[in-house]
Amino acid sequence: MKLLLDENVPNDLRKDFPAKHEVYTVDYMNWKGIKNGALLTVMKQEGFEALVTVDKGMSFQQSIKDSPVVVIVLRARSNTHKFLKLLLPKVLDVLEKEPRSGLFVIQ
Repeated sequence: MKLLLDENVPNDLRKDFPAKHEVYTVDYMNWKGIKNGALLTVMKQEGFEALVTVDKGMSFQQSIKDSPVVVIVLRARSNTHKFLKLLLPKVLDVLEKEPRSGLFVIQ
């Protein structure tokens, strides 16, 4: 699965995903500053299937619920690599089900 880590997710988290996933960052794609709705559209055009973010406000945006890609919002004690890495097994469980779209909040 081709995944994008939002700009608010530590770039180091990409190394923790199994090799079967193609994981890119907003930094790497040079997409910093693109607003959420536009980002999801660009992601779909570029073949991305899921966005991983810590942006809690995304779950309240109407456009996210109708997103063309899977949106996974991580809620951890801290947005540091150390704490977000602990949520990775739950993220992988969601991805194993191969959803085509939808919003998933993982705590």
